Amino acid sequence: MDCTVTTVDQLITGNKCNLDLLNMLFSPLELETITQIPISLTRKTDRWYWNYSSSGVYTVNSTYKALKTQEGASKRKHRGDEETSRSNEQAILWKFTWGLNVKHKIRHVLWKCLNNILPTNANIHRRTGKGYS
Repeated sequence: MDCTVTTVDQLITGNKCNLDLLNMLFSPLELETITQIPISLTRKTDRWYWNYSSSGVYTVNSTYKALKTQEGASKRKHRGDEETSRSNEQAILWKFTWGLNVKHKIRHVLWKCLNNILPTNANIHRRTGKGYS
């Protein structure tokens, strides 16, 4: 069968789907899914819209941000972080630490302490094998 339909509006008659044409073109399962899509009453013309930017315009930067967001969500889901009480406690601790009304270098030292990355003898020995444990 030669399909001459090139746009979606050709599948619509008035404000309803052209079921005869849809039956010829699609399987019953596809037809059921298609007929569940509401038809706009305003009859605006279709336009391209990129869901991952506030303006709806595609940019490389918006793609990068969308991919980073998906990657972060995937990593959290893989690790199961979003469901642990420890991650919530840790988030509260970080927020509290960075919200302290102290000099930045003191917050930075606290952050290093909480991450166990201060250059103590034990950490230097663990990382490099040099120094004392």
